[in-house]
Amino acid sequence: MKRFLEFTVRQTLEGKAGEIKEALVGVEVFDRPADYDPRVDPIVRVEARRLRQKIEEYYASDGAGDSVRIVYAKGGYAPRIEALEIADGKRSAALRADVVRAVLVLPFETLGAGEEQEYFGDGLTQELIHAFTRVSGLRVVAWGTASRLRGLPARAAGVNERAGADVIVEGSVRRHGERVRVHVQIVETASGYYLWTDTFERTLGDLFALQEEIARSIAAVLRIQFTMPAAPRPNYSVEAHDFYLRGRHEWFQRTERGMRNSIVLFERAIEVDRRCAPAWAGLADAYSLLADYGFEPTAAAMERGRPAALRALELDPSLAEAHTSLGFIQSFCDWDWSAAERSYRTAIGLNPGYATVRLWYGLDLLALQGRFAEARLELEFAERLDPLEPIIAEGCAYMSLLSREFERAEACYRRLMAASQHYAKAWTGCGRALWGMGRYDEALEMLEAGRRLAGDLPSVLGALGQVHAMAGHRDAAQGLLGQLYEMAKARHVPASCLALVHTGLGEHDAALAHLEQGVDRREMPLVQMKVHPGYDALRGQPRFEGLLRRMNLLS
Repeated sequence: MKRFLEFTVRQTLEGKAGEIKEALVGVEVFDRPADYDPRVDPIVRVEARRLRQKIEEYYASDGAGDSVRIVYAKGGYAPRIEALEIADGKRSAALRADVVRAVLVLPFETLGAGEEQEYFGDGLTQELIHAFTRVSGLRVVAWGTASRLRGLPARAAGVNERAGADVIVEGSVRRHGERVRVHVQIVETASGYYLWTDTFERTLGDLFALQEEIARSIAAVLRIQFTMPAAPRPNYSVEAHDFYLRGRHEWFQRTERGMRNSIVLFERAIEVDRRCAPAWAGLADAYSLLADYGFEPTAAAMERGRPAALRALELDPSLAEAHTSLGFIQSFCDWDWSAAERSYRTAIGLNPGYATVRLWYGLDLLALQGRFAEARLELEFAERLDPLEPIIAEGCAYMSLLSREFERAEACYRRLMAASQHYAKAWTGCGRALWGMGRYDEALEMLEAGRRLAGDLPSVLGALGQVHAMAGHRDAAQGLLGQLYEMAKARHVPASCLALVHTGLGEHDAALAHLEQGVDRREMPLVQMKVHPGYDALRGQPRFEGLLRRMNLLS
């Protein structure tokens, strides 16, 4: 191997890398005769694999601080020589296990395909992120933030400032027929130097093995160890997994159209292979959010969502996403807060770096019960995992609104508006915070701005109606109320939207009647009643307190 290394490096330095072929190495290094046939004697291929492994082990240990790096790509014998120029010969910090505390995996570029194939590279990225959350003490930047850095190279100005990682993993993936080729490289953020690069190639049928090989190769380079039990390798088909990745790609859009598209794709994955547990969990999430956002009646959505979550857990009890899905349903629909908390905590135990469970546990369970200090810790954890995700930033702002910290909520919403100008909830949430401080005219301006971005959503119309009513604009409030009643003839309008306008108008009996109907239908948005300031005028009334008891929000 020493002769192999010396010969190939000297040839490369002399500009003869193109001449380094398997037959030449056999003759010059292993003393084979001039008529050496590599097809008969595989010694060069065998020893090349051993050399590549030895060199990788060296740079992951004693050679971590070397200023020159020699890299042998798989399938070739000519080394690539990288001059890292580490200042003063100092050991590369990123290769010390006591220093690597945060990793960012940028979205892998899908080469040779249009935007409709973007999901494939995204799926590989999400799988790697998921794999590294099994490393204790390692902060892995979540997908929401990574996706917002799409297209930026790891060494681009500002990338690390926005994500706060010690090392950045980036790469590309190309599908050609039944083969998948993935190129991966690691950049140390402190120096901007490339620490490692490699290329992996497998058949599409070996996709799961390929993902595992890449994750373990990166872990070996960074000298980190998976400290949790390895996730079982999927027992469902790659074709089903492909449809699942497409479904999650749509679900992450968090729009009604995206969620409905995701349902079609998750169902297609299940048709292909009913063992695909992630697709069942995805189906539960899609129906849950349709109900939560008011796009679908709760009963109709849960008729599909609950069995999907339970089926996902039957297939894979170790799937954190499935426990998270069930926890959401147990809290929002069943009002079984203890069971939901157990589900969420189980999910956190299985995947502590899963930002969604931190968000939902903090905002949709702890905060709704008035446990604001605990909720804030979970949301801060989620924000550290996913610092650029607007949904998490909005969740933090919304919790400040629920805890009556209106000035803090306004500041959070305004930061979100500056970062995500087209995110409607930033504007509508800021309107709610301004309303809480009695600044009605400013609140209406913000709510109208959100309405222009989101359209005539019932939740926005309900908020506008309540603020107009409390500002003394009764005609405007009545007009919006009429619009909601007319809208309800053609689509689902949550009871909360109507009740809030009636509350603003001082029509408490009508508001309570709508809330009672909504509780009868187990509408998801009503679980906010215990803490949402929009219902403050109803507090203390026996009918209102009775509704809270029915939802197990009062003892």
